[in-house]
Amino acid sequence: MEVPAKSEPATVWERIGCSKKTLEFIKMSLEDGVIDAKERAMLVRQVEADGIDPQEFDFVLTKALEAYHKMAKNVIHELSNFFKLAENMATGVVKPNQKSLTEKLPATMAKTNPYMIGSMVAVETISSTIGTFIKAPSKLNTFKAEYIRIIDIPLLPEVLVDFFCYAESQVKEEKQRNSGKGVFAKWSEALFGKDIDLVPIWMEKMTHVMTKAVIRHGNHPEVMSLIEKWRVSPLKKLKGITDSHQIENFPIPQNASDYIDLVKYSYEKGESVKTIHREAFAQLNARLLKESSKFVSVHPSVGEVIRQNRVKMVNIVMSNCDNPVFMVQLMTPEDLTDLLEVLHFLSTRKDLKKHHQRIYEEGLAAFDADPDAKNKIQQFKPKNIFGF
Repeated sequence: MEVPAKSEPATVWERIGCSKKTLEFIKMSLEDGVIDAKERAMLVRQVEADGIDPQEFDFVLTKALEAYHKMAKNVIHELSNFFKLAENMATGVVKPNQKSLTEKLPATMAKTNPYMIGSMVAVETISSTIGTFIKAPSKLNTFKAEYIRIIDIPLLPEVLVDFFCYAESQVKEEKQRNSGKGVFAKWSEALFGKDIDLVPIWMEKMTHVMTKAVIRHGNHPEVMSLIEKWRVSPLKKLKGITDSHQIENFPIPQNASDYIDLVKYSYEKGESVKTIHREAFAQLNARLLKESSKFVSVHPSVGEVIRQNRVKMVNIVMSNCDNPVFMVQLMTPEDLTDLLEVLHFLSTRKDLKKHHQRIYEEGLAAFDADPDAKNKIQQFKPKNIFGF
């Protein structure tokens, strides 16, 4: 009589009646251990289609996330302990043993998570990698590199900070170790082969994790501020530019956090009379504000940021009105408030009458379809030599 194969125990999702299609949605949504309101709403609609009570599902979802977050918070500490044990095995302090090393694996890597959250690393791959290292402990860095590539860092804010701090410390240690090698070590490497350099491995991992973090948390300035130290943000790039054309045409960021940073910085520079490329920063500020509608819906504070960090074009004109080149190149403001303020200033300067006339005519043409705006503009109609 043939013994039937032992089936895998049902997951908590299967026990409450989730279909295979729903299971795939759950797996994709919870892969990084973070779920936003839109993803939660989508999952609720999906389980309702399966005939599952949304409140029951929400309860299970909340408990699953709590369990995963509790486990994930220790992942960097566990990874550090895992590598320390491997180092002791490589140096002969501890006898190489596959079982003891497997037991030290970070919880997110040790086995498939029953809630289908987080890293889904195959047990066979892990066992094979550990087995290879046990046979050749001298290849410590090769072993570490494999695990650095494999491990999936949970995108929880506190875990991200722990990871970047740890990775940065490892990069520093590796650089010191590489620069401190003596003649014997270099001779040994030349004779028996050099182990892999972990510096680029860690740097590549940091870049990969940061990319995922920005995609996930880019619209949350409070989270992004926590990891700003380790990121080459658009703001950092902008601060390094000294060409006015590049400043004026700097790319618009894709997320609310970076957008807010650039709006504030361009306002600060555009309003300051000490700024070398003040006009360029003012133009950048104006371009950023035109794109505000893309970000207001994803982050409520964007509206307030815009109101408080809007460079007034009239201030730029007032500080450059004696520069003929600037006045000739001055573009007619597209914003009605800016236009009216500039026209009001030009109307007070007899020596700027030519520019007043041009801006007035271009402004009327731009707002030709808006009678109310035209009436406001016409209040600043240039006067002839007789005062009419």
